Amino acid sequence: MSVSLGIAKEHGGNLDFESEPGRYTRFYLRIPIFDPNNQ
Repeated sequence: MSVSLGIAKEHGGNLDFESEPGRYTRFYLRIPIFDPNNQ
């Protein structure tokens, strides 16, 4: 998890999660879309 968070942050993103005990845990890896016109 810490490696994934580091990679996300290097690219301006983040790592988040939501959980309902006994049912599920969802992880969200968000990284901005690259826009070659916005450099």
